[in-house]
Amino acid sequence: MKWLVKLSIEWPKAVIAGIVAVTVFFAVMIGTNFSINVDPMKAFSRKMDVIKYYHLTQKKFSMKDMMLIGIENEKEGIFNVKTLRYVEQVIRQFKNLKVEKTYKNIITGKKETVVVPSKLSSNQIMSIINADDVMVNKTTNTIVIGNLTSRARQKAGIIDSDPEEMKRLPKSDEDLKKLLPYLEKELMANDLLRGTLFSEDGKACAIMVPVEKRIDNKLEIIRREMTFMVDAARLKDRFEGKDFYFPAKIYKTKVDGTMVDDDYIKDTVEDNKEEIRSFMMKLLKPFKRDHGEFYESLKKKEINQEYLSMVYKMIENDRVYEKPDVDITYQDCIDDLYRFVISHMDPFSRNNLESKLYNVPNIYDVGKIYGIFNDIAEKNKPANMAIYVAGMPVAEALLEEFVVNDLSIFMTLSAVVILLILFLTIRTPTGIYLPLTAVVISIIWLMGGMLMAGIDFSSGTMAMPSILLAVGSSYVIHYLIRYYEKVAGKPDADVKAVLLETTDSIDTAIFLSAITTMAAFISDVFIDVVDIQRL
Repeated sequence: MKWLVKLSIEWPKAVIAGIVAVTVFFAVMIGTNFSINVDPMKAFSRKMDVIKYYHLTQKKFSMKDMMLIGIENEKEGIFNVKTLRYVEQVIRQFKNLKVEKTYKNIITGKKETVVVPSKLSSNQIMSIINADDVMVNKTTNTIVIGNLTSRARQKAGIIDSDPEEMKRLPKSDEDLKKLLPYLEKELMANDLLRGTLFSEDGKACAIMVPVEKRIDNKLEIIRREMTFMVDAARLKDRFEGKDFYFPAKIYKTKVDGTMVDDDYIKDTVEDNKEEIRSFMMKLLKPFKRDHGEFYESLKKKEINQEYLSMVYKMIENDRVYEKPDVDITYQDCIDDLYRFVISHMDPFSRNNLESKLYNVPNIYDVGKIYGIFNDIAEKNKPANMAIYVAGMPVAEALLEEFVVNDLSIFMTLSAVVILLILFLTIRTPTGIYLPLTAVVISIIWLMGGMLMAGIDFSSGTMAMPSILLAVGSSYVIHYLIRYYEKVAGKPDADVKAVLLETTDSIDTAIFLSAITTMAAFISDVFIDVVDIQRL
């Protein structure tokens, strides 16, 4: 510790400049890359079988997350014109939904606003006005799927020549009133829907909106973009405008300060191949024990489409994740591979993704989707009707909101308490701002270092700044108090000599205190909750 103090004394300007430069670097990194991972499955150890098989089950059955709008009409119930028209209006808004995004297009050099997919499966929305019924035809012993609204319209005599129109509510309210008793009877007779899609007392119902799986979108992008990352000819075709997914023609032009020519394409692909080999050997190392020949081929084979196909085949093999010593899941593989792709692909292809996705790192923004649901649910909502929004994406959006709010509250309260203590004990401007400045710099370095190491910010790790603010400031306070004790009554004291004397008298205590704190946090490594391990 003493050598560091000596260095700071002898080269103060250089040390300050270095600290400022590193802090600015990490601050910019945090500002451009900060995001919170609120996936609850990421919080648990990959050695737990329940996590492995949960991800495998989702993969095998293509299970989608579901968002629900709950509608409760306590007084009139749900089987009335007002409620059904409201359900119809909500579904129509989802089907006509357009999500706009503004981003900086590095190819044109301008900010552009584009319409991007919402990632809601609007064609699979399920509600009481468009529910299907599954029956067994006893004559043919086959399964028959029929639409309950269509069946109710036939019984009510409200016929339309268009089969698709028969699945919708009648356009006139008079016909809808006529349809209501038949539709209610059809729904109430369905044991699968009664008590799930609507309540048994007929006072509440749900609109179920499937959300596209992030992992499916990531896998699609991985397979498409990695082909261009390892094939110079295909990347050239893309830049020449021959790839429908990449509309710009930038070959042999200077874009964002880079000449996009054959040399650039060649260098980009060669760099990609080196990075891909290194990354794949690290990513797939858990499979080395049971698939040694495959792992050795990762080192030797040429990086091309065949190499990528071999990797995809291994990643898609369910059995490799079922081994007890494999501490990685299918979702982890796809997430890590996707993160690698978007960080190593050429900047022009990466820029193209910005025009296709609302949130490139996370595919979609749960907070944005939650806001869309609330806006649609509240628009033209009839009086005396209660609305509820639920589902895993909603939980993730709220968790993200709570984490940010709690962090700001805890940080503010911690800072206020520390400032109060500093004011009551030291009572000098230097003694007040120095501890907080040191801790703020430490927090920026910590968060920037986490980003560089590929560690996600989550509900657990976001507690670290508050902890560091409290723990880190204590060392500075101890040092400052000892310094002020040394200079008390010595107006002509040599500041440099006093700093070294202060360091000699307290460095052992600070070092031992830091060791005990580290030991306490290291013990978290043995806990199965990943977020706590990272603390």
